[in-house]
Amino acid sequence: IGDRNRIDVPVEKGDAEFTRNFLEAFNKPEAAEYMVDSDHPGWLVWGSKFTAFRARPLPFDSYDELERNVRRQIGNILTKEWMSQCFEYLKQEPRDQSTDRFRMSNVYLLMHVFDLTYYGSTTVTLDEIKELAEGVFGDGSDKHQHRATAEILGALLAGSSDDPVEMRNKVWEFAAPMLLKILNDGLTPENLQYWLPCIHLILDSRDPRRSSEILDSLKTFRLDITSNAAFKDSSKVQLL
Repeated sequence: IGDRNRIDVPVEKGDAEFTRNFLEAFNKPEAAEYMVDSDHPGWLVWGSKFTAFRARPLPFDSYDELERNVRRQIGNILTKEWMSQCFEYLKQEPRDQSTDRFRMSNVYLLMHVFDLTYYGSTTVTLDEIKELAEGVFGDGSDKHQHRATAEILGALLAGSSDDPVEMRNKVWEFAAPMLLKILNDGLTPENLQYWLPCIHLILDSRDPRRSSEILDSLKTFRLDITSNAAFKDSSKVQLL
């Protein structure tokens, strides 16, 4: 049941157009028939088939009654107040400098929390989470604001990229523009350490069509040699 979005794509032997069509499909993300979340199919020769995933995923709701009750019970705890306090904890200055980094443990926790929200199982709503996320970033003058926001946006974007399209778009219409604005206007050598792993989390080992909004924007970056914002531009170069 958990693999119902996984499909096998057959490869016709002797079909010279298959590779051409396969590659050209990456230019039209909205028309994709399937997603390929690995880079090895067809890199040298085609096999008889390869594994892909539905471009329009089915929702995952195959829980038994016990699991549904547990999800409801957890969801009742996840209020706007709970989420606000959680985000404040993320923004706190670490006691140990070795933990001043993009923390995957926080991201995985948020992914599971947000997943409950997407499926309507939490008291807190997606709109309230968006509002709180903007509050965490604030004016972006403090590196701890950047670290917490990178973890929140990373969880929102990476966790929803393979959800049903309507569900995914509600998240990406908010989180992707916010991420791109920060990368364009707020990136510095000091906060790059948070945003680089955030981008890796969202893009790595995934079909690029899942993240076309981000990739299309990153591809348009041009270095302005007359700019006086050397640190900002050098941070963008390192990110790319």
